[in-house]
Amino acid sequence: MLAFLQSRRRGESRFTREEVIEALYRGLLDRDPEPPGLAAQLAALEAGAPLHQVVYGIGHSREYFEMWLRGGDPPALATEAWRAAKSHPNEAHLYFLHIMKTGGTALVEGLSALAGDRFCLTQIFLDHMVALPPVVLESAALVAGHLGIEAREFLPAGSVTATALRDPLDRVLSHYAHVLVDPALRPETKGLSLEEFVHSPRWRPFSENFQARNLVHRVGLSGVWRTQSPEQMLAELDPDIRPADPRLPLQAWFDHCPLGMPEAELRDASLAALDSIEHVGVSDRLAVLFSSLSRIWGIENPPALPVANVSAHRPDPSGVPRRLREEILGANAVDLALYEQARIRADAAAFTQAAGRRAIQRQSAPAEAPAVTASSGVDRASHPGARDRSRGRAGTADPWSPRLDRWGLMLAVALSVVVVGLDLILSQQFILMHLLVIGPCIALFTTRWRATAAIGVAAVIAGNLLAVSDGVWDSFTDLSGLITLTVVSVTATAAAAAMAQSRARRPQAQLYPS
Repeated sequence: MLAFLQSRRRGESRFTREEVIEALYRGLLDRDPEPPGLAAQLAALEAGAPLHQVVYGIGHSREYFEMWLRGGDPPALATEAWRAAKSHPNEAHLYFLHIMKTGGTALVEGLSALAGDRFCLTQIFLDHMVALPPVVLESAALVAGHLGIEAREFLPAGSVTATALRDPLDRVLSHYAHVLVDPALRPETKGLSLEEFVHSPRWRPFSENFQARNLVHRVGLSGVWRTQSPEQMLAELDPDIRPADPRLPLQAWFDHCPLGMPEAELRDASLAALDSIEHVGVSDRLAVLFSSLSRIWGIENPPALPVANVSAHRPDPSGVPRRLREEILGANAVDLALYEQARIRADAAAFTQAAGRRAIQRQSAPAEAPAVTASSGVDRASHPGARDRSRGRAGTADPWSPRLDRWGLMLAVALSVVVVGLDLILSQQFILMHLLVIGPCIALFTTRWRATAAIGVAAVIAGNLLAVSDGVWDSFTDLSGLITLTVVSVTATAAAAAMAQSRARRPQAQLYPS
């Protein structure tokens, strides 16, 4: 096949059309073409049909599908899934809700590389999911695809869900670049401008709260091919928004069917759905989410994530006209709220991971300190003043520790004040109350748990006062902010207390031998 294409480029005729069609039949259907079939394929090529279209037609024919079934592939698939599941008993199943153009491809590739002999189903669509045998879905250690929140109902109870969100403006621009280079969409997107992409009914679902759609849209998956046909569902859509010739009708219906939900209801429903997802990350900090998900499989130090599916044609946000940029942001108000919430959770996960690494380093420090001190050859007992100067608090040999702790607390308070000031200035344009977690999170690294607790309490009080200023008092946003600030403050206080206690237990005789 490659030689044929190369010869075509060079203007040679090493392979005739008949020879190419015969090779395709033998390779895909394991037989020679019958005369009517050969004549039909040759006529298609003579009429200007591209070769890949002929290959696709043969490879998706009923004959090929029946041959595939007879070949024993479905039983082999179930056998592979069963053996992989038995090799990793009592391990949670992972579902990655991959929202288009949020960086999920790199995350999926990273997880697939870590999976080893685990059975994974990745890059699948809704049309595949509803047709897969349940025994295969239930055995998969990782399921990933553009499947929406409803797909969780097809997976075993106790499965862990994860997703990543992206800044809405960046995501819309990336999606626009994607449709421009998608070969299947080329007849529809030739000459398509960004403004047309944003305003056209055909493309609007991709540029208007698309991330929220993936978190709330339900299509009745359990009834597909039982009580309803995806082709019929898609045919009932308005022709102005229906794709021209979709090969995945159920996925196309999911992406284009109007939600019919007011913005306030969409906001509450999508935020609640996001809150029900165990692991949430953001596209510009995928490594944090990758590290959290790797621990589900007992992998503590995963390698760096690969770079995947990066569009070279994405418009620069700074080059988008101000009016159009404001229209995009206005159409994605719910996605902005979701992204803000996801960013807060990603920040909290990053702080937790950093605190864990810091705790491990502190636990290993006492074993190394005696050797360092002994090698210095200095008798600190003969220099009482030197011993006092080298100590910060009990159990630490860092003379800068008290000063750094004071600076840390001052920074925590200062940043909290900045957040409050910005929220008051911006009023209801942006709701920043969740960002007050920065205060207790920074304070915990000083290991002064009382000060951390005080800053945490102040953050909770300030957050609720800001909720009144922002006009979200007694709403879901206010409740989520209160819960977030309380949980982070309590966790930070406990971590600071544990770190302080660990410091206090360090034997001074090892740090300062006589």
